[in-house]
Amino acid sequence: MTKIIVEVDSDLADLVPKFLANRQKDLLKIGDAIDRADNSALLIIGHNMKGVGGGYGFDEVTELGKRIEAAAKSGDQAELREQLTQYKEYLANVEVRYV
Repeated sequence: MTKIIVEVDSDLADLVPKFLANRQKDLLKIGDAIDRADNSALLIIGHNMKGVGGGYGFDEVTELGKRIEAAAKSGDQAELREQLTQYKEYLANVEVRYV
C-alpha cells in the first residue's frame, strides 16, 4: 500500500506521537472487543475515534470511527473485522508531515 500523507500543524508535533500510540492501543481494544462480541465497548471506541481524529488532522480516523460505531450498532461482526483491518492498514501506512 502507498504511504498516506497527513499534514499536521507543526504546533502539534509534540502531541502526535502519543496520539498515534493511542491509536495503536485502539487496535488492540477493538480486536479484543470484537472477540468478546462487546458491541457496547465498540460503540464507545468508535465514538471516541470520531472525536479525536479530525482535531489532529487525521480525518480517516474519524471516518473509521463512524464506520465502527455504525457496525457496532447493527451488530455486524464481519463489518467490524473489515474496519479493524482497514484501521490497521491505515496506521501502518500513515506518514506525518508537519507544516
